[in-house]
Amino acid sequence: MRSLNYLLSFGCLALFTVNGLARDWQTIVNGEYWEDTDGARIQAHGGGFIKVEDTYYWFGEDKSHNRHLFKAVNCYASQDLVNWTFRHAVLTPATHPDLAAAGRVIERPKVLYNEQTGQFVMWMHWESSNYGAAECGIARSGTIDGDYELVAHFRPNDNMSRDCTLFRDDDGTAYFASAANENADMIIYRLTDDYLDIQEQVVTLWPGSYREAPALLKTGGMYYLFTSGATGWDPNQAKYATAPAMDGPWSALTDIGDHITFDSQSTYIIPVAGTDTTTIIFCGDRWQDPDLQSSKYIWLPLHIEDGKAALSWRRIWQINTAAGAWRMSQ
Repeated sequence: MRSLNYLLSFGCLALFTVNGLARDWQTIVNGEYWEDTDGARIQAHGGGFIKVEDTYYWFGEDKSHNRHLFKAVNCYASQDLVNWTFRHAVLTPATHPDLAAAGRVIERPKVLYNEQTGQFVMWMHWESSNYGAAECGIARSGTIDGDYELVAHFRPNDNMSRDCTLFRDDDGTAYFASAANENADMIIYRLTDDYLDIQEQVVTLWPGSYREAPALLKTGGMYYLFTSGATGWDPNQAKYATAPAMDGPWSALTDIGDHITFDSQSTYIIPVAGTDTTTIIFCGDRWQDPDLQSSKYIWLPLHIEDGKAALSWRRIWQINTAAGAWRMSQ
């Protein structure tokens, strides 16, 4: 039997080696600090993910200054979803005077690639310090980890827009979902072909339900929308709904995970398609208010079968991105 050297770093990102060579299985440890390949704490909260060729890119909020105010949107890169290299602060107050304004807040950045324009397009929650602005923001770049240019910020169709997500369908159509009406409603919009504006307001979901932190997935021909309740930095019961089409009909909300979603809030769903199968990862933030710089990441394999989703706690588990498989830690 070959000897295994199991290395568990303080940053919670663990790597199996065999005779000094990296294996395909990488270990995720929830509830610990995650560090990048330089040993610095990963700062990419409220994040979104995009895969380009064989590399995953993670965009998220920098909370290292321990405040909710905008410091930067950071970009990290990884081929195995565990070993992340810091690439660039792609959006900063120096990007545009509107981003440097006192009290600026930027949350939940998500990025898509537009094949028609060759541009990477970022949508985000654009705010003032008292959360009165309630707008969406749009930026773009010709390179995924380069400096992004601010395009616009506004209220879509004059609706308030707070927690949000971005989704690209199989045919290239892009959608933006955001909490509206003081977070009471969730609205889904179809974007223009260049992904830089709203084309159509598709549907308003569960009026008066106060859902936020949306994350969209399509699998098996069915759409899934995961959300949290609106309880500020405190965790609550995650719920999801399903639909055969983006304009519905959408199902009623169903609980998933435990009553505090294992002390996390949804931010994105990553489908990891490999040679053998596909693993779907629920990505959440474990907010540490008022110590925001110490907020952590909770990633869990999501089980979907016959139109139903289930989420169980796994403190330590392993992912093989090449195979698209996951397993409990060996």
